[in-house]
Amino acid sequence: MELDSAAVWQPIMKGCKPSSSLRVAGASSPYDVNVRLGRGTDLEEALRKNIEDVYWENMDELVKPTSLYSPPKDKHMELFDPEQYYLLLHPPSEPTAMLAYVALRVCKEDTKESLDTGDEGKQVDVLYIYELQTVKGNQGQGLGSALLEETMTIAEKMGVCKVVLTCLKRNVPALRFYKKHGFKPDEIDPTYSYRLSLFTRLLQRQRNTKGGVKNKSALLKEVDKDWVEGDLEGREDADYRILSRKVESKVETSSSS
Repeated sequence: MELDSAAVWQPIMKGCKPSSSLRVAGASSPYDVNVRLGRGTDLEEALRKNIEDVYWENMDELVKPTSLYSPPKDKHMELFDPEQYYLLLHPPSEPTAMLAYVALRVCKEDTKESLDTGDEGKQVDVLYIYELQTVKGNQGQGLGSALLEETMTIAEKMGVCKVVLTCLKRNVPALRFYKKHGFKPDEIDPTYSYRLSLFTRLLQRQRNTKGGVKNKSALLKEVDKDWVEGDLEGREDADYRILSRKVESKVETSSSS
């Protein structure tokens, strides 16, 4: 069953007032920024141009030699797809002075089971981060962190199971940033089979020792701890990673008197 994107976004849009604000860490001291949520096609022309310019300024050299590169015309169509919404941060007194943005779409995403079986019914509803960009000069001030946490809040309100993104393997600072914020390789990430084979080898190695298997959880942590640095033995063909973070649904409990 296809998702009705507009219906999913409507209550989120109503709940995000133009005056909504956030406090970010800042370079030396915390400061307030305003939050704006809108569909990409509905944004002012000058703001759309700013979004596009920031993307190319930040990503041009990084993305050009990779499989994720899209020519400017194609990238423009992706950035302003009718299904794409933007969460933007700006100074309280300057609504057109964008500091950072995250581009979001709610969609169906494959799972390992849906890929293995070809059954689209095994896909899940996710909130997908298409872009997360901070204007140069404003990086390192907590703007990206604030956008990520706002994104998780939106995902929780939508009732999706996780937030997903794609990140270039060569963009190690970004991978470290997402790891810091609780993102891990998704079950359909190209590293999945590598992690599984590594876990199996380490498990077999422990079984062959005198003490046997001590702690599978600790073993999994050992496998996962270095995923940011990539597959140094070249067993991965893809030049990107698919990362995700589960949405923690808040379960309300009522106490009886």
